[in-house]
Amino acid sequence: MKAKKTKYSKIFSLPLVSIVAVIFMVASFMSFAKDIVEISRENSEEKLEESTEYISKFIVKNVDDVGEIVKEENFVVFQQDGKIIINSFKEKPIISDNDDLWASLENTSFQEGYSYLSFRQDVSNGKSGFIRYSDKCGVRLGYYSPVGINNWYILQILPQNVVAGHSQQVNYLATIMVIKIIGALLILGIYVIKKQHSYQNLILNANLDIKTLADAIPGGVQKCTFDEKCEFVYVSQGFIDLIGYSREELHSRFDNRFINTVYHEDVERVQKKLETYKGEETIDLEYRLERKDGKIIWVTDRCNIVKDENDKPYYYCVVIDITSAKKVQIEQQISNEKFKIAMGHLSCAVFEYDPKNDTIYNGEDIVKKYNISSIAKCTPKEITEKNIVDRDYANVYINMFNSIRCGQNVASCVVLAHNGDVNYWYKITLTAVLDEGKKPIWAIGTVENITKLKEIEQRFQKEGQYRELYMADAVLIHEVNVT
Repeated sequence: MKAKKTKYSKIFSLPLVSIVAVIFMVASFMSFAKDIVEISRENSEEKLEESTEYISKFIVKNVDDVGEIVKEENFVVFQQDGKIIINSFKEKPIISDNDDLWASLENTSFQEGYSYLSFRQDVSNGKSGFIRYSDKCGVRLGYYSPVGINNWYILQILPQNVVAGHSQQVNYLATIMVIKIIGALLILGIYVIKKQHSYQNLILNANLDIKTLADAIPGGVQKCTFDEKCEFVYVSQGFIDLIGYSREELHSRFDNRFINTVYHEDVERVQKKLETYKGEETIDLEYRLERKDGKIIWVTDRCNIVKDENDKPYYYCVVIDITSAKKVQIEQQISNEKFKIAMGHLSCAVFEYDPKNDTIYNGEDIVKKYNISSIAKCTPKEITEKNIVDRDYANVYINMFNSIRCGQNVASCVVLAHNGDVNYWYKITLTAVLDEGKKPIWAIGTVENITKLKEIEQRFQKEGQYRELYMADAVLIHEVNVT
């Protein structure tokens, strides 16, 4: 019985469903944020690419009017060798005033996935693409492509106000996402704390109920290690009250071992039973305890093996004080022995009869006398069928038992019995034990050997018959008329 709060109460963590919900929620929001950034980036690149193509066409169309071309902002036209032809950047210092683009960007910090060398290589090969790099104003996004005349290239950088606009949108959405996550986690946290508090109350109440139940047992509860030492792990207050020693005294006086509390005359018997116990079924121990006040008490100890959460086995035992019942049992045994001794001095044998099941339980003396073990438990009819009771007396014998079954308090009969070639006369008396409703629930029978009395009676009967015959002859002679 796991009644110790400090050892058996567990604080519940997040329920599995809640954990899955949190993981799903966070994953969803992360995916959402990733999608926002990706969409923002794709939109920026798409707009930048369209703008660059527009400027390229504009340059081709107005190649002779440079003044008209530079009205467009945030682009630079350069040759493949890096020489800048047109620089329309008004936002400084996106591209420095250096006439060589490669020299302007050589020491620039490019973002992951982009590089200065790949940029130059693409331009040399006539390819288009994107660059992303950082300066003191922030992250820059650019698109480069051939103009379509000479070996000119155009590089357009996304204006800072556009980048800032997209950044603000992303930041806004990210902030909303974070607030939602925090709110959801807060709600979930409150729910989990409430559930945890509820579970703790359930455990505390369950432990209290178990402790109350254990203390209410007329004896106590023990938990012991399943090994040679058999040490106490837990004992209820009921056991403490039963034995009279405190928990501290169980350690100091008995070394906290169960077997040391057993009365010295019962130790060997209890140890042998524990040594043969394999833990497959319930074991019942009956032994004596010596209380602190010196009083010897009898207890019955019913034990089972239970494994804890670590698969370690323990004895779980319920100890009940049976001193009063044991006293009655001992007195009954003494009374039975006295009865047997007294009956041994008489010529009577004793048997018992179960009226409900019509069954005779014969004593050892009757079984030995007839040398038939099968009559130790049998029916009246089986006795007659074995010809132990003479067949001429079978009905009388069986009717005696039927009288008891029908509610008669006392019934008796005289029968002739056979034991091999020897015949015996018995007087059998059956007395019923009645319940509160005056119905027979049991019966005690006595078998008295009256063979000698019966022989004397039969002899007297024969002598009487002879006397009557003799007197009958005498009267006949006396009445003859001889005149």
